[in-house]
Amino acid sequence: MRDKGGTNRTVNALTVRIGLSIALFLFVLFAHYMGWIESTGIAAR
Repeated sequence: MRDKGGTNRTVNALTVRIGLSIALFLFVLFAHYMGWIESTGIAAR
């Protein structure tokens, strides 16, 4: 499927996708700060 450039569907889709990714990342940081989730620490050799 190719967008002929008549609309901004691709830009809008990418904007929504990036916005949701940032919101999810911030929610995970907030949940960690609130103590809802805890990191286990990955053991490195």
